Amino acid sequence: MTDRRFQDIIDGVAGYIGTTAGILGEDGSVLACTDPDFIGKDGSKVLPGGFSVMKADKNSETRVFVRGTDGLSVRLCGMLAFAVSESASLRDAEAGRAEFMRKLILGEIASGAAIETSERLGIRFSEPRKVYAVRVQGDADTQPYQVLSRIFPENDDFVVSVGGDDYAVITGAGASDGDEANETAASVVDVFGSECFVNAFVGVGTTADDLGMLGKSYSNALFALGTARLFSPGKPVACYGSLGVAGLINGLPREACRAFLSEVRGVDQFDGEMLATVQAFFDNGLNVSETARSIFVHRNTLLYRIEKIKRVTGLDIRTFDQAVTLRLALMVRKYLEGTL
Repeated sequence: MTDRRFQDIIDGVAGYIGTTAGILGEDGSVLACTDPDFIGKDGSKVLPGGFSVMKADKNSETRVFVRGTDGLSVRLCGMLAFAVSESASLRDAEAGRAEFMRKLILGEIASGAAIETSERLGIRFSEPRKVYAVRVQGDADTQPYQVLSRIFPENDDFVVSVGGDDYAVITGAGASDGDEANETAASVVDVFGSECFVNAFVGVGTTADDLGMLGKSYSNALFALGTARLFSPGKPVACYGSLGVAGLINGLPREACRAFLSEVRGVDQFDGEMLATVQAFFDNGLNVSETARSIFVHRNTLLYRIEKIKRVTGLDIRTFDQAVTLRLALMVRKYLEGTL
C-alpha cells in the first residue's frame, strides 16, 4: 500500500533522479516508488541487486533505494535519504505542535507552561483563535483526520484527535466569527457528506484571545454540539453564541427542572401526534391556518387537536404566554430524558 507522504517526496524528486527510486518501510516493503509495480512488494525480492540502499532515518529502519551502484547513484541515494529524513523531522515537529494544542484544549497544560512551550514551538500565544468540535459518524474507510487536514491546510490551523469519533480544529490568525464561522462549520459537514458519504456534526466555540483561553473555547464548542444533538438532532451545526433557550436549559440543575415540570400537568401524556402538532404550531408562529397547511390537515382537525392539548395540560397554546410555557416544559422534559 502506498504511503502518501513518502510518495509525494518520490514524485517531487523523480525528475531529478531520472531512474527507479523508492522508499522501504520498517518491515522491508516498498512504501513509495517511481515505478508503481514495486509498491507494496517485498524489497528483498524486487531489489535483488543493482540498487544502492541507504538508511533514511536514524530513529527507524526506513530506507531509500536508487537503481545503480556507481558513485552518482550512491550520491543520489544519499540526497533522497536526506529529503526523507527532513520530511520526517518536519512531521515530528508538526506532531509535537498538534499534541501541545490537544493538551491545551483539554486543560492538561497550565497557562504559565503554555507561554513557554508555545514560544519554543513557534506558536504565537496572543492571537485570536477559534475551536470547532467535530463529531464524525463514519465507517472504517473514513479517515476524518486526513479530511479535516485537507479542509484546514494553513500553518496556523491545527487538527487534533480527542478520542473516538471526536476531533477538534483550532483555526489560526483572524479567527472567523458569526456567519463566517457557521459557514466554515457547514463546509465541514458538506465535505464529509458529499465526498465521504458520512454524517458530521460541528459545534462552534467562542473566540479565544490567546492560547490560555482555548480550553474554554473547546468546552463551549462541545456544549454547543451536545445541546444541538439533544434538542435538534437533525441540525449538523451549532454555534455556542446562538443556542437560545436550548442553551439556557441545557445544564440547569435537574431539581429545578423537575420542580418546573411539576407545575405543568400532562406533559408526560403527550403522544407522537400531539408532539408533532405542537412543534408545527410553534414553527409556524402560532398561526392556525399555516400550521394546518404544513401538516396537511383540515383547519378544524387542527383546532380539535389544540383543544385536546388544552384538556390535557390546561394550556391554550393559541395564547403566547401559555404557548411559551408549554414549549419550555417540553424542552425541559427532553433535557431530563436526554441526561438520564
